[in-house]
Parts: sequence; C-alpha cells; structure tokens
Amino acid sequence: MNLTINQPSYATETIVACGSYEWKGTTYSSSTNYNIGGLIFGAPTWTGTNAAGCDSIVTLNLTINQPSYFTETIVACGSYEWHGTIYTSSTNDNGGIFGPGAGSLPTWTGTNSAGCDSIVSLNLTINPLPTPTISGTLAFCAGGSTTLDAGAGYASYLWSTGATTQTISVSNATSVSVTVTNAAGCSGTSASVTTTVNAVSAAPTSITSSVAFASTGVNFTLSVNGGSLGTGATWKWFTGSCGGTLIGTGASISVSQTANTAYFVRAEGTCNTTACATITVSSQCGATGVTSSAGTTAICAGSPVTLTVIGSLSPGASWRWDDECDNDDDDHDCSYNTSSTFTVSPNSTKTYYVRSVGGTCGLTACVPVTVNVIPKPATPGTISGSASVCPSTSVTYTIAAVSGATSYTWTAPTNATLASAQGGTSMTVSYASAFTSGTLKVKANNCSGSSSERTKSIAKQVAPATPGNITGASAPCKGSTQTYSTSAVSSATSYTWTLPTGVSFVSGTSQTGTSIQVVVASTFNSGTLSVKANNCGGSSSNRTKALTGQSAPTAPGTISGPNSVTQNTANNTFSVSNVAGMTYNWAVPAGCTITLGQGTSTIKVTWGTVAGTVSVTRNNGCGNSVASTKSVSVRRSEEAEADAGIESARTEETVETLVTATDELSAIAVYPNPTTGEARITFNTTSAGTYSLSIVDLQGRVINSTSGAAIEGNNTLDINLSNCSNGVYMIHFMHNDSLQTLRVVKL
Repeated sequence: MNLTINQPSYATETIVACGSYEWKGTTYSSSTNYNIGGLIFGAPTWTGTNAAGCDSIVTLNLTINQPSYFTETIVACGSYEWHGTIYTSSTNDNGGIFGPGAGSLPTWTGTNSAGCDSIVSLNLTINPLPTPTISGTLAFCAGGSTTLDAGAGYASYLWSTGATTQTISVSNATSVSVTVTNAAGCSGTSASVTTTVNAVSAAPTSITSSVAFASTGVNFTLSVNGGSLGTGATWKWFTGSCGGTLIGTGASISVSQTANTAYFVRAEGTCNTTACATITVSSQCGATGVTSSAGTTAICAGSPVTLTVIGSLSPGASWRWDDECDNDDDDHDCSYNTSSTFTVSPNSTKTYYVRSVGGTCGLTACVPVTVNVIPKPATPGTISGSASVCPSTSVTYTIAAVSGATSYTWTAPTNATLASAQGGTSMTVSYASAFTSGTLKVKANNCSGSSSERTKSIAKQVAPATPGNITGASAPCKGSTQTYSTSAVSSATSYTWTLPTGVSFVSGTSQTGTSIQVVVASTFNSGTLSVKANNCGGSSSNRTKALTGQSAPTAPGTISGPNSVTQNTANNTFSVSNVAGMTYNWAVPAGCTITLGQGTSTIKVTWGTVAGTVSVTRNNGCGNSVASTKSVSVRRSEEAEADAGIESARTEETVETLVTATDELSAIAVYPNPTTGEARITFNTTSAGTYSLSIVDLQGRVINSTSGAAIEGNNTLDINLSNCSNGVYMIHFMHNDSLQTLRVVKL
C-alpha cells in the first residue's frame, strides 16, 4: 500500500482595527490576541481546506484600538473662529457634560496616535463687545470749552487724546473717539465726534453816512465800519439808543429823516452781542431838488411851467431862483424870485437854478433844473407835382412829413386857389383861366412856431412838339383795315388825326390816341394821313404820311421755260417777269420737285417721269392773282430707249408699253407707273401657252423672276417692288417665243 498522509495547515491572521472589526461574519469589539509566552490562546479560529485537501486552520490575532475624546474650553469677545467657522455666541449649553456624549457642543474630528479618531468638542463662551457713545455739547464759543462723556460702567477708558477718564474737557475744534473695556475684558470704540468753535462777534468801530447833511424826506445810506460778525450774527440798526428802536439789519441801510437823528449799530449772534457804534446825522439846509410841472416832457415855446423847490430853509433863510449859479447880486432874468415855486415861460430850452440864502446855513449849493422847449420844425423838402400846368385845371402837390411838425400852411400862386384843406402834406391847387405863372409855397408848423417856406415855380404849359413818324402801311390794300401809330409826345394830352378821302376810322375805336385803326375803301387811290399833338397850351404842327391804295395783282404773264423735258432731270428753269413787292407761288406736276426759287419769279425744277402743267400766281398783300400756266411734255432718257431696243417709242400716259410686234402677244401694259410698290401687268394672247418674267435694274442685275401658264385672251399678273430701291427697272416678258420689254419706275 502506498500511503500518503497529508497534514493540516495552520496560519495566524494579525489585524489592528479601531473600535470594532468584522471577521468571517463575526464582529469583534475587543482584542483577541491572548498571547502567553509567545503562544496565542483563546483566539478565534476559522477552518478551511488547504491545497492538500486537509484542514487549513486560521487564527485571528486581533488588536482593537479605541478613539480619543477631548473638550477645548475658550472664552472670547464678540466672536471666535474655530477650524474655519466663526462663532458669535457661546456653545457651552451642555449642562457641564464634556467628552463622549457632550451634548450639542461643536466638534472637530482628527486622528490620534493609534490612528483612530480624535474627537474634540468646543466649549465656547462669547462675551459681548461694549458700544460706547460720546455725549456732550459739540459746539461752543471761542474761549470756552465743552465736556464729553463716554458713559459709566466700563472697566477702563482710552480717548484718542490719550486721556483715560470717563469724561474729558475739549477747548478747540477737533475730532475725538474713545475705546472702553468692560469687566469681561472686551473692548469697543465709539464713533468719532467733531467739536466746533463758534466765532465771537467784534464790535463795530464807526458808522459812515452817504451824506454830510440829510435833506428832509430824501433817503441816504448808513454803513458799518470795523468789527466782525461771529457765528449766527447780523448787524442790527437802532435809533434812540443802543438796542432802542430797530430800524434795519445788514452792513448798510437806507434811511430818511426830518430832523437831526442819532443812529446805532451792533452785532448780535450765537455767542455774544457787541457794543454799539453811533453816528448823528444833521438835516440839511437849502435845496435838494426841483420838480417841474412839465416833468420831462418838452413844452411849446413861451408856455408857462411851474418849478417847485425840494428842501428846507434854516431860520432866517430864503430861496433864490436864477438863470445862473454865481455868488454875486447882479440882476438876472429871474430877478431873484424868493418863493418856493417859480413860473417860467422860456422860448428855447433853458436851465434854472435854486439855492437858499441867509439863515444859519448861509449861501447853499445850487440845484439845477432844465426846461426842454420843442424846437420849430425844419423847412419842408422838395414839393412834388407838375410845374407845368393848364389853366382851368387842378393839380395835387405833396411834400414829405417834417419831423416835429404838427401842421403845414400852403400859399397858392397868383390866379390860383387852394382846393383842399390846409394842414396836411398834400394840397390840390386849382388854376384859373387867367393863370400864366407864379410860386407855390408851403411851411411846417408846431406849437413853437413855423419853418421857413419851401417854394416851387409853376408856369402855364406850352404847346407840345410835333409827333414822330407815322408807322403803318404806305400802300394799304383797298377794302382792308389798317393800324397807324406815332410815339407819345411829352406833355401831350391828346392827338388829332386827319384821314384822306376814302379812308375812315373803325367804328368804336379811339381817334385821339397815339394809335388809330382805319378802313381803306375799295375806291381809295391815294391821299395824305396826318397827326398833331395837343395840350392846354395848344397844338403842334402836323406829322404826315402819303398813302396809295392797292388792289390784288394781275396774272404774272407768260411763263418762260422748256416745253418738253427729259425724265428725271434736274435744273429745269421756269420764270416770269419780276415785279417788286410781289410774292410768287409756283405749282408743278406730281413727281416733280421745286429745288430753288419758290416765292420768287424764277424756279428750278427736278422733273419726274410724267408730263404736266407748271403754274404760278403772285400776291402783293392785297390778294392772289389769276394763275399763269405752261404745259410741259416728257421725253424718255436715251439710256432707257436703248434698253428698250427702239429708237423712238415714247408715251405721256401713266401706262408704259414697249412692245415688239408679234401676233402671239398684244396689248401688254404695267400700271400704276410710277409705282410705290405694287403694280399689275396686263396682256392679251391669241393662244394659250407659258410665260416667263424677269425684273432687271439698269445695271443688268435680275431683281426677281417668275413663270406660269397664260390663257388665250386677257391675262393679269401682279408684281411687288416694295423691297426695291427707288429707280427705273426693265421688265422682260416672254410668251411662247415672243419677247416683250416694259419699263417701270419705282418711287
């Protein structure tokens, strides 16, 4: 027997864990490594199978380490930051229990030396920060001080000034704060406060018056001198005494008085009231002003104006009015009027003076017053209106308005009267029949007088000049209406026209103007037309114009020119006798063109292809004559006759026939000829058969060709030359053995 004995295997698994460990389905919370003398007893085992199929026994050598617990006790002011978290209130509300299960204390977990959790609890006490407030008066007057208080109940004080007391005294303008510490050792700083030192007013030193003496009822100005205004202070003015009757405020005031008055001023403000400065103002002697009953308005020369003095007289004094301000006793215009009022009547602008004389004030200063007087108006400007007039007529004259004038006075010439009301810048003057010449005058007026006169020389009109040449037809047509005119003549008021026998005015038209309309009788032969210019001074000499009556002309007479022309030739000349003043109107047959001379007695004609009549009439402005005529025949050109193969075969008809004698074909023709496009060929045959046709230009080029069947008797054939150029074309027509040629003109 081959026996193999395999042995079980043994192994130990060593584990170190924190708090507990699960092994093979069992949780262990304490160590199992009961090691005695290097042997492990009572340790948990687990049996499995080894590679030999025998038991594999594993022993657990387990070490369980425990977590550690700590409590950190902190006392802080206001707030505390612990492991990244800021706490503003205490956390020690666990009833004094610390360590594991320490209530709601904040914890922080780290690692202990065994590698297990190290759990730290925060036992935090937060003491509040103190918030001091500074109290006390912050503003005080210069030279004084104020007490600032940080408040009671603090363990210590530290001011920004360095003081360590609860209160401090401040005597200047500054900014201060205080830091306090409470019983818990916590500190807090107050907000800064700023002290203000109010200025003290300084008393004024004097008062200045704008006048040395005050006039009764006239305002003057008092101004304070020196001193200064403190905080919240203003200047106050009094009369009677310092602090008596308040009359105003400010650095200066305006006052008036009726007697000597003492004035006082002082400063009153936040810190103090000063002593007063004072001044006494005496009332003035003499005049302080003058009023005029006219005010500032100018018066008329010589008008009375009352002047009234403003001011007061000292005892024993009197007023003196004068036209000068001097210190002597000479007699002047005013004769030293001594009343408080003075009435004057100046003839021009003048200045008067008034002052007081005698009394306690003696001779006082003059006060002037000027009385403005309206000046007389200036002489009017040029008089507008005719200087040449007709007796027994009226003429209106005008002038420009004169500054300052209120009316105008006109004076008429001898043998003339004023026909409109006086006073204005316009006047109508009526001239009597006896008027020959004189002077018209006008002057401007106002309340101060009249200007010098403006004059204008007036004279009776003289006869006008002879009219200029008469315009219009010298050879009027009999039975016509004509217009004759002359240019206007200066100063002419009408025109007298004299007509020759056989000429009369058109009914209802003007016979006295510069232009007339007349009717020339059919029987009028000749005569003289005249015109003269008229006005109130007489008539001019006559201007004349010779007139000769005309009738429609007779026929022009025989027309000179060729009796026969060659087709399509130019410069064929026709003429009649020329008569000056005539217009000639020519007419030529259709297809012919007048190239030169229409309207004259001679023309040139480019002839066409047909015969016809040349006619002409003439016109002299009075009508057309009877026509003169001339018949003209047409010859074929030599080139066409050669192409036709005959020497003399011409016709003046519009149907062109060039036929070579034949029994087969007769009566062949083409029409219309000339043609503008379409044409028809007719022919007669003695027997039926075939035909051919070709159209050839004069250069021998075939333009078109055709063929067909012809019947016995009359036949027709249409051709179209619309696409061909204008000119002469030959038609070669063959029927059976008969050849015939026609000529056709394309226009």
